[in-house]
Parts: sequence; structure tokens; C-alpha cells
Amino acid sequence: MNCRFVQSHLSAYVDAELTGAHQMVVRRHLHDCPDCRSEYEQLRKIKLVLAALSPVVPGPGAQARCLQRALNSPIAPTAPAIRIVWPETFWGKVAMAAAVAFLVFALAPRESRTLSAGAQPSTGYSGATQVWPNQPSSWGANPMPFSNPHAHDVRYQYQVPIAPTFGF
Repeated sequence: MNCRFVQSHLSAYVDAELTGAHQMVVRRHLHDCPDCRSEYEQLRKIKLVLAALSPVVPGPGAQARCLQRALNSPIAPTAPAIRIVWPETFWGKVAMAAAVAFLVFALAPRESRTLSAGAQPSTGYSGATQVWPNQPSSWGANPMPFSNPHAHDVRYQYQVPIAPTFGF
């Protein structure tokens, strides 16, 4: 095993934080390598001494002194508040108005430009009187039972957009 790997994992090994497989690899390396074993012993002793120390208890008035020090310290400058930038020139205002107009038209709801089912492109002539010129008698009373009932009416052939789409 690599000494560098073992030395980087010694603290976790002392604290029993390694997985079983890594723990066995480090233990085997410590058995074979005197340098790493020496470092392990030093680290283990340091951790035992630190664990035996009693916690530091703050003296009387420590909280008040800390609070007073914080209140007397100068206030650090804060970042400036976010400021909305308005154009100062005439052309800046024109550009802002154009951007707002573009957003209004681009985000306005619009209908699809696709043909409805069974519709044919309109020729602009809406005075047709006979929709099915050569209707076979085998069609019966309802020539196309599952079709759009308004497919023959020119008014229903296109869906008209209500706002410009600008190619979107």
C-alpha cells in the first residue's frame, strides 16, 4: 500500500471512521511500515491528550464584553441596493419603448396557423353553393360521419392569429 494514501487516512483510522475494507488495508500497512506506524502512534497520543482536556468555560462578563465589542465595532459597508436603470437620453427611451412593445406582442396569446381537420386552403371565394358536387348515393344522409361538421364552411377553414408572431 502507498504510504501517502495511509498517511492521508490516519486521522480517520484513529477515529474509526473508515469502512471495513479501508480499515483493514491501513491496519495491514501499519503492521508492515515502521514510519507510518510511528506517525500513527503520535497522532493517537495527540488525540488522547486533546480528548482529556476539560472544556474552556468563559469567565463572568464574557458575553457582555463580546456584545459590547460587537456594538462598538464599525459597521461594514454593504452592497448598494439594486437600482433600476432608466435611460436618460431620448433614444434610450425609444429603445425601451420598442423593447416593451416587442415583449407585449411576442408574449401575447395567439392561435395556431394550421388548417383544421379536413379543411382546404381558401381561394377567397365564399359564394360556393354546392359543397359536395359529385356525392355518391352510397354515402347516405351523412356523407362523412366522423368529419368536422363545419369543414365545408369557408369561415371555419383557417384559424386567424390575433397578434403578429414575428416568426416565433
